[in-house]
Amino acid sequence: MQERLYALLLLPLLLFAYSDSDMDGVEDSYDNCPGTLFSELVDAQGCTIRSLESPHHFNLIGGLSYGQRDQYTLQESDSLSSSLQLDYYYKRFSVQLVLSTYSFEEESGLNDTTLGLFYGFSLLNNLNLRLGAAVILPTYETGLNNEATDYTGSAELIYSFDDNTLFTGISHTLVKDKDVETIAYKDSNAFSFGYGHYFSSKFYASGAYYYSDGIYVDVESIQNTSAYMYYAIDNNLFTTFTYSYGLTDTANEHFVELRLGYYY
Repeated sequence: MQERLYALLLLPLLLFAYSDSDMDGVEDSYDNCPGTLFSELVDAQGCTIRSLESPHHFNLIGGLSYGQRDQYTLQESDSLSSSLQLDYYYKRFSVQLVLSTYSFEEESGLNDTTLGLFYGFSLLNNLNLRLGAAVILPTYETGLNNEATDYTGSAELIYSFDDNTLFTGISHTLVKDKDVETIAYKDSNAFSFGYGHYFSSKFYASGAYYYSDGIYVDVESIQNTSAYMYYAIDNNLFTTFTYSYGLTDTANEHFVELRLGYYY
């Protein structure tokens, strides 16, 4: 009876003496790598052998937008668009598919469909480069003989410091459309730069300037400034808001887009 009493008194002391703060199965006093995640498999010293988290991730994003100019014909017209974006991520690679519809005046239909492939590089601790290539499929019929498949190459630099980001990007589009009597096409170049700030782990906002010389010969360039906001509702659900103001007659004077996405 007395031995049982001693055992009961010692049991809480033994339990209290064992501490595993990161719950990886290795006692803190022997854990050489404290703070490992639940998704990591560790060795006898508590250090990561490999991550059990899948390297495959997906985005599904739906959006609605309002603009005051048709992006293909550049005609002034209040227009509404809906979009669906699918993203697949594997380590530094990502694949993106963008589908969208338009509705202005009494017309509606599909916009062009974009399929892109991207790869990210870490140049320095805080400097990243993202390269992209995209195919623009002619699912939008304008009647202006621009129903050929076009190709775009892009590069984006992102520099991060503290809770801030500086970013700039360039792109070149090979336009394969055939000229018509009144319209001549050309390859298009675009350039952008901006600044962003993380106000918290859930909220990010940025401002940017955009320039494109467009796909039409002898037509004024497209220039605008924009504001962008991202908010994480929870670990999977997020929303974005974009507003841009046109600086040239060929750009939307006002453009607004609201999107809702799910990451898994």
